[in-house]
Amino acid sequence: MTDTTASRTGPVAPTSGALRPLDLDGVRLDAGGLLGAWQRRNAQATLPHCVGQLDEAGALDNVRRVLGLGTRAYTPMWFADSDIYKTLEAAAWELARPDADPRLREFIDTTAELLAKAQDDDGYLNSYFTTIKPELRWRELEWSHELYCAGHLIQAAVAAARVGVGERLVGVARRFADLIVTRFGPDGVAAVCNHPEIETALAELYR
Repeated sequence: MTDTTASRTGPVAPTSGALRPLDLDGVRLDAGGLLGAWQRRNAQATLPHCVGQLDEAGALDNVRRVLGLGTRAYTPMWFADSDIYKTLEAAAWELARPDADPRLREFIDTTAELLAKAQDDDGYLNSYFTTIKPELRWRELEWSHELYCAGHLIQAAVAAARVGVGERLVGVARRFADLIVTRFGPDGVAAVCNHPEIETALAELYR
């Protein structure tokens, strides 16, 4: 059999695949079931705890340091930005539920505003490499988690876009994605991140 797809260089149309993301109302977890109970626990306990920890553990303060507003030393983990993005994604998906806490919308909006202010003019956004090791930006991809963090930012924005919230968050993620394509795209640097995440995020953003 001859493979006729090798010469195709354009992206695959999202509608041509057999598997597609579910619509927001395409599935419901029953409150009395195992997953339904887990979803309720996440909404009532886990997610509020995570939002609170972003301040208590210092992840948001790391980003404030980019603006000269931080009040403490950098939180030890250099990929702490990803905690912010994972929490934003969880908040966005939760807002798709009719009984979601409306304060999550405020969390998304205020955090997106902070991220937009901290973002570099070229779209780069990483609190560690901006404030601690700017000379090593993009130079240690085997461990830096720069593209890993960027991937979680993009996936948070995808969730926000699908739910219809966080327009500013989407703008921040798209600017960073544009920078990544410019730097690592066909005419850019041939390099990969040792921590997979950016690949699925860019595919979801494209869709």
